[in-house]
Amino acid sequence: MKEALDVVLAEASVSHCSLTFIMDKTSSYFHEALRIHVPATKTGGDMVLDVAVAGSVGVNGTMTQVVAQARKCNHFGDEATPDCRKLARVFPPLLVHTQQMRLMSWCALVVVFSDYPTFLSVFAEMADEGRLMVWETKLLVITRLPLSSLEDLMQNYWTFSMMNTMFLKLNASSGENHCQIYAHMPYGPTGSHVAQLASLKSGHALGYLSDKTLFPEKYNNFHGMKVNLTWIPLTPGWMVIKRPGPNGTEVTTFGGREYWIMENIGSILNFSLNPLPYTGWDPVMKRLRTREAFLWPVTLPILPHMLELYDFGFFLERSTLAFTMAKPSTKSSWESLYRPLRIEVWGLIAVAVVVVYIVLMVMNAYGKDEVPGAWLVMKQVLGTLLDEAIPGELPLRSTTRVVLTTWLIFSFVVGTVYRSNLTACLTIPLYPSRIETFSGLVDANTKQGVFGDED
Repeated sequence: MKEALDVVLAEASVSHCSLTFIMDKTSSYFHEALRIHVPATKTGGDMVLDVAVAGSVGVNGTMTQVVAQARKCNHFGDEATPDCRKLARVFPPLLVHTQQMRLMSWCALVVVFSDYPTFLSVFAEMADEGRLMVWETKLLVITRLPLSSLEDLMQNYWTFSMMNTMFLKLNASSGENHCQIYAHMPYGPTGSHVAQLASLKSGHALGYLSDKTLFPEKYNNFHGMKVNLTWIPLTPGWMVIKRPGPNGTEVTTFGGREYWIMENIGSILNFSLNPLPYTGWDPVMKRLRTREAFLWPVTLPILPHMLELYDFGFFLERSTLAFTMAKPSTKSSWESLYRPLRIEVWGLIAVAVVVVYIVLMVMNAYGKDEVPGAWLVMKQVLGTLLDEAIPGELPLRSTTRVVLTTWLIFSFVVGTVYRSNLTACLTIPLYPSRIETFSGLVDANTKQGVFGDED
């Protein structure tokens, strides 16, 4: 076993990967496994977890904790929690030379030792439920079980059948081919099957069968298989197109960006799409959880509650959150009469007209000469503001002339500014300010629009 594991680790190119050993301590070769020496420079850190078999119930409870801690410690090794350090049993210099796991390790190898089908089946279920396994995580199961038991395990459990898993079967004899390496291939020319990848020959050399490799890629070629796909009819990502068919029938086809992306991927990986009937939002998620469907083309935001349901590997397509609004329309042309000046300026001009009118009326009332009437004074104030000639005779008193001259200067300045801005408003249309931020969208009290089919 020591020779086989050393050869597999060397051939599988797992340098700089973190290693996690999960051992059935009642196996006959458990203590032999502790004498395996893994150089510290070879891996990014190692951890040993042992689980005692005490009935199926006990195995379930213990295995759940082991899988959870293995996943946590693999991802946060440099900042391992006390629970991680407690569960990581160190046996220097026999097995583990260093316990420092790489922070957010991009590569991990889990090695499971057991001769009990129950132990392995529980591990497979707990690893699947606890999301210990992703495709970058390699799993090597070392066992002495017969090939028939291995075939049952590999065909009945997702962790063994669909993930990056190999079985290293040890034989009782120590001669030629004293151990074989198997993997379950879910897609092939004849369908799913268990394939022997290699065997260990005398002299500690791996003998490969055909073009097989260790930890083979299972999804480079689907060999024309149909892959179930779930979808949501959201235009323009996924569109249902109904066309008239032969004999008065109706043919349903699909289109849209998401469908075309999946179709192109299928042409490269040699599989065809089998879109399942759409029956609502909830069945879409359920089909993924139960693995009735394998694919769901959708733009999915990476939010905290999403991380509890999904493991994100890499981005196929990046998108940004945005909103669109109608182009602001210009105001009516008649509004250009007052838009050259702000409302506050118009208010101050009205106040100035009233003040000047009152001042002139008061000054005329205290004068000794014949004074113009109230209507004539009003025409003097408004007429000069509108660039009209002064009606009637000019006032004789010096103080009245000073006030009227000041008002003439004020009217000239205001009139010049107004005419200049009026020309600009009539020449260049002025659009209202656009909403550029989310806070501006909220302040505008904009109504929400939902597009797509709803139940």
